[in-house]
Amino acid sequence: MTAPAPTLEVLADGPGAPLVIIDFIRISAGAGLGELLASAPRDRPVYRADPVETLLGGPGFRATTDLAEEYAAAVRRLPVRPALIVGYCSAAPTAIRTAERTGVPLVLVEPTWQDRGAVEHDFRAFRATLREGEPAAVPLDADPARALAVITSTLDDDLDAFARANDLPDDERQDTREQLVDRYVAWLHVLLSASADPVPPRPADVVLASRDYPGEHPGVETLRLDLSADEMPTAPATRAALSALAEPTAVAR
Repeated sequence: MTAPAPTLEVLADGPGAPLVIIDFIRISAGAGLGELLASAPRDRPVYRADPVETLLGGPGFRATTDLAEEYAAAVRRLPVRPALIVGYCSAAPTAIRTAERTGVPLVLVEPTWQDRGAVEHDFRAFRATLREGEPAAVPLDADPARALAVITSTLDDDLDAFARANDLPDDERQDTREQLVDRYVAWLHVLLSASADPVPPRPADVVLASRDYPGEHPGVETLRLDLSADEMPTAPATRAALSALAEPTAVAR
């Protein structure tokens, strides 16, 4: 199994109060929000927690609150209290629970809220990369831990079928597991955890949103940027907005 990553990855150093980003490494699409913030003038440390990396190779189901406990413990060990926790996209639920446990102000960037439909959609899509034709439907249990067990065993079977169909030697099969299937499972684990965690009435202190972001959150300040959703994690305007929000008294809990 793939070894889990360190809890907090150091992206940048600096003398100021840190930013802690809860985000996903963009394996195939280049730099993401963490790299964007780390590219700013080195005035503060930037740390990233990636739930997919944390869950790689991990035994059993972990709820959003379990991940948040681990991340909060790592945040409390930092030598300087962070200025902000920043949660991006589907990492929003984990960022919310981490901020609750640390009291650090929270900014969500283009947050999304996952449900079982998202889990089932991505599960089907991942299976289709390993099986010829449309894979047979596999029902998922309502209990997220049992659903994760079914997902893991099904993708194991799909990998076996893929290896046989392509005459993969053992080392290539293992590479496919580590580089592809383990990440499929970890991503679906994130979605399962998020779908089982209700969104609180006031999820953040500030939401930083694209021009077309749907909806508002009562009691939460929403700052809209003249950017598309795809532009948000890489645009200098996003970095500037987060840098301003990280200033003392800009966001208060």
